[in-house]
Amino acid sequence: MKRPRAYKTKLILNNTEKSYFLGCAGFSRFVYNWGLAEWKRQYESGEKPSAYSLCGKFNAIKDAEFQWTREYPYVIGQEAFDHLGRAFQNFFRRVKKGEKPGYPKFKKKGISDRFTLRQHIHIENNRIKLPVIGWTRLSQSGYLPTVNVKILSATISRRAD
Repeated sequence: MKRPRAYKTKLILNNTEKSYFLGCAGFSRFVYNWGLAEWKRQYESGEKPSAYSLCGKFNAIKDAEFQWTREYPYVIGQEAFDHLGRAFQNFFRRVKKGEKPGYPKFKKKGISDRFTLRQHIHIENNRIKLPVIGWTRLSQSGYLPTVNVKILSATISRRAD
């Protein structure tokens, strides 16, 4: 079995794609921050929160309270809850070891402009197909492998616009 590898490359976006990707990053940040606030609220009231239960609660109320979230792929929200769950796993692991734990923090606009997509990602020579979003151009042709490769996830982040 081959080891997973990571690649980093630049996307070439037009203005429409750029604004949509920033919206996706904002959606991811919103979901993470909502989950963190709800986790704190539940924990302080004596409940035992989890990323899975928070995701279910968010999905139950999002159509009534956050209709704008329908504009973006649902998988972005799921990944944000997965990242929140991992943040708390790391926090509790450090507490157990007696290390300085560092409680998970709220994400800030401009600093945490990223989102993750998984499954159904395809690459051709100079473009990548992201789920729901569609084809996006790559700045480097032939850099990413296209043969005998299964792409598990893609994290899109903003660097210097």
